[in-house]
Amino acid sequence: MKIPPIRLLTAMIAMIVSLPSSAADTYLTGNITNLTSTGGGLLIMLDSGIPVNCTGTPYNWLLIRAENKAMIALTLTMYSLGKKNATVYTNPVTPGSFCEINQYDPSE
Repeated sequence: MKIPPIRLLTAMIAMIVSLPSSAADTYLTGNITNLTSTGGGLLIMLDSGIPVNCTGTPYNWLLIRAENKAMIALTLTMYSLGKKNATVYTNPVTPGSFCEINQYDPSE
């Protein structure tokens, strides 16, 4: 059975358009608007909010745990250079704690 080209094109477009909506549950791109540090690590806020899996994180703070020294160093370096745009990938928030970043990807 041969699929008409218009149906094939429509199906391909539908698949491509639907991909970002599910992927955004665990990552988000935005500009860092605020940062602070605690004994647990570096906390950042993005102007675009939080990923879906971070719903419930206090005040929209995202945590880079203290043991992730390379990620903290990269984040602070890029921020101090004025390059605040990044994509963060996160683990789901657990009740009573901050949503944790498991990858920081500078977008600039």
